[in-house]
Amino acid sequence: MRKAHLLVGGAVLALAIPLFSQHGDLTHLQPAVPNAAVEFGVLPTGPLGPPPCLQTGAIGGRADPCAYKIHNLTPEEVTIVKDGQVTFQIHGGGHAMAI
Repeated sequence: MRKAHLLVGGAVLALAIPLFSQHGDLTHLQPAVPNAAVEFGVLPTGPLGPPPCLQTGAIGGRADPCAYKIHNLTPEEVTIVKDGQVTFQIHGGGHAMAI
């Protein structure tokens, strides 16, 4: 009986997976643009939060337990047309880009 339940559950899952696929749409319904700008990081101008976040010194640095709050990619995804251009702006230092 347990094997029958597993078999039915597997069949339902196998049938449901194609419903959630992208069907070739990698743009997520966003229009492709000829040029895009993507920003990474935020230059902290003050404490990132209450303690235990650093309140002075190397705010957002390695020793700051709240440094993850400055790691933002805006926008998270862009689609450009063929021969388009993306400009990456990296803020806050200590970051490198790899594609």
